[in-house]
Amino acid sequence: MKSFQLRPLLLIVFQVVIFKFGHSYSSQGNNTNRIRCLERERQALLNFKDELVDTYGRLSSWGNDEDKRDCCEWIGVYCHNQTNHVTQLDLRFKFLRGKISTSLLELQQLEYIDLSFNDFEYAPVPEFIGSLTELQNLILRSAKFSGPIPHQIGNLSKLLYLDISGNDCNSENLDWLFNLDSLEYLDLSYINLSKATNWLQAVSKLKSIQELSLSDGALPETSLSSLPKINGSSPLTLLDLSFNSHLSNFWTLVSWFSNFSSTGLSYIILNDNNIAGPIPDVFENMASLTVLQLFRNGLQGGIPKYFANMSSLVTLDLSENNLSGDIYEVMMNLSAGLLEKKLSLLDLSWNNFSGLFPNMSRFYSLTDLGFQNNQLSGSIGEGYLRLPSLAFLDLSSNRFTGPIPDLSFSPLLRSLRLSNNTFDPPFQLLTLNLAQCKLVKHYPIWLKAQTELHTIDLSSIGISDTVSSFFGGTIPTFLYLNASNNQMYGSFPNFSFNSTDFLTSRDVALSGISLDVSRNKISGSLDFLCNVKEWALLDLSDNLFSGQIPDCFGSFLSLRYLSLANNHLSGKIPYSFGSLSDLTLLHLRNNSLSDGIPTTMRNCRGLKMIDAGGNRLTGNIPSWVGDSFPELIVLVLRSNEFYGDIHQIYVA
Repeated sequence: MKSFQLRPLLLIVFQVVIFKFGHSYSSQGNNTNRIRCLERERQALLNFKDELVDTYGRLSSWGNDEDKRDCCEWIGVYCHNQTNHVTQLDLRFKFLRGKISTSLLELQQLEYIDLSFNDFEYAPVPEFIGSLTELQNLILRSAKFSGPIPHQIGNLSKLLYLDISGNDCNSENLDWLFNLDSLEYLDLSYINLSKATNWLQAVSKLKSIQELSLSDGALPETSLSSLPKINGSSPLTLLDLSFNSHLSNFWTLVSWFSNFSSTGLSYIILNDNNIAGPIPDVFENMASLTVLQLFRNGLQGGIPKYFANMSSLVTLDLSENNLSGDIYEVMMNLSAGLLEKKLSLLDLSWNNFSGLFPNMSRFYSLTDLGFQNNQLSGSIGEGYLRLPSLAFLDLSSNRFTGPIPDLSFSPLLRSLRLSNNTFDPPFQLLTLNLAQCKLVKHYPIWLKAQTELHTIDLSSIGISDTVSSFFGGTIPTFLYLNASNNQMYGSFPNFSFNSTDFLTSRDVALSGISLDVSRNKISGSLDFLCNVKEWALLDLSDNLFSGQIPDCFGSFLSLRYLSLANNHLSGKIPYSFGSLSDLTLLHLRNNSLSDGIPTTMRNCRGLKMIDAGGNRLTGNIPSWVGDSFPELIVLVLRSNEFYGDIHQIYVA
């Protein structure tokens, strides 16, 4: 998944345009005590509200109460500073349902309507909107309209901004565009235009158009012989024809639109179109091109050398194609011109590039760099990623070897993906503390190469991986390991240490070994515990362990803390618990342990807390508990099947 691609670009650009055109008459928040709202228009708005279902009370400021009488102060309503007419109605993201009342016809001075991201229950776009002739901005994006786009919209000769995208609408022809001479922004994305054979002729009449999006519009094929005559008078800067894979003459269309523009195209979005073959020279003379998105197509061959001279290009996304070639040569070619100075996003992921990693430090403006899923190999040279603005780097699923690249020159780095390579870290740590750092779900590859770690804290880092992915084979020779509060799952491998020198070291003799994997989803038996004798702390609580507790605790002479609570353990409490002379805390709560408390446990005289509640323990409560545990502070035996006289127990 490529999280850094500029795929929300249109939304970002469009919001800027909305701000530009939509708020020039905003008067909301004006400090005044007089009621500015015109009564006829206030009543029209209340009638409009009556036809809506406002589940979340987003229009609670609209009403007849004395403190609500000025409609110019209502949420989403804006009035002209001098005439007091309602000029803007901005109800986007209000989660409204229902129908649009014709009472809006009373608002003849409306210049701006935004009803996007509501639910009009697949009603048709109202035809009467075409009578609001002062409208400059009409935004109905993703508002669950359906049916044909009314041709009456063509009456809105002052319209600057039109967005009907994301609805279940259609248009059999686009003749209604012919009169929209002032239109600067048009978004008909996801509108069915499959019968609009005159779409290109209609677009050619938009003399003021700056941004045009016809994404996923099922656009009908256009004959090369019927292309409209070009006069190059339009200031078109953005063209989005993505998700129109049935079209076969994309490069011809791009060339036509580039000549149609008097200022030069700045944004070209052609992703998801199944465009095969090499990248042609159609972009070579586009000096103003800033963003080029061609991802998820069938492009083949390499990247043309002329790209190096595209001095305005900031975003280049060629991911998920069939491009190939030696990546070193490709990037050397691209660094031969002015491109390297401005390029901010480069995504070549999911292609067939091969070869050694190039020196990317020439592209010092890069913030996002993706080479995921290619066939790049070898080590990454020192200084090859000297990129001070880099925020996202994805080199995963290649064949890189050697040390992890030095990223100390990228203080802004926020996302790093190096998985599925064979990097070797250039260091061996003794202590590692990543507690509460939110990492990726899987264990970092470099962590698996650490063989000398003694102290490890991976608690609460978001790991969702199998236990064996870290503890596979032989585990590191740790003294302290805390991997609690994660999402680890699977069974513990039946591991053993691989260093006899470590096991006899002074550190182990003094402190013992601590293992805390509590609050995970680990299952299987506890037999792995028997392979180590030097346990000092064991917290395996709140997991899915099952089976019997192994009777090998006679070897754990240093064990001071044992928690097996909240698992699925069954069988008897082992007699070998009686050898735990240093044990101070014992938690066995909420399992299915049966039989009684073994008499051998009277030897555990250092116990300060025993919690065996919520099991199936039976028999008399041992009378020797009070005599044998002089340090005991907490004793919990509830929710078992004990019987007998409790007065027999006396805790000194």
